Amino acid sequence: MSTTTTYTCDRCKKSSVGKNEIGLQGIGVVWGHHRTTDYAERGAEWCRACRILFGVEYPTNQPAAPVQDPPPTLEDLIHEIVQQKIGDAS
Repeated sequence: MSTTTTYTCDRCKKSSVGKNEIGLQGIGVVWGHHRTTDYAERGAEWCRACRILFGVEYPTNQPAAPVQDPPPTLEDLIHEIVQQKIGDAS
């Protein structure tokens, strides 16, 4: 006789037989007065998709943002304006 354990995300209720298939990890919140040792603790197991959705975890396979040219400096803008005025004067 065999036993099958089913793992379920506490938020979206997605389930799987293997814990690593949906990436379950425990998340928790601990609150209480900082000078006492009797903290109230709450926890849950969320799948990776729920953790990404709520910003607890970030996707690792996200493509890198394209590199943008830096905005012109004040010195560059002044130089450009001076060049335009010199060109307009001649």
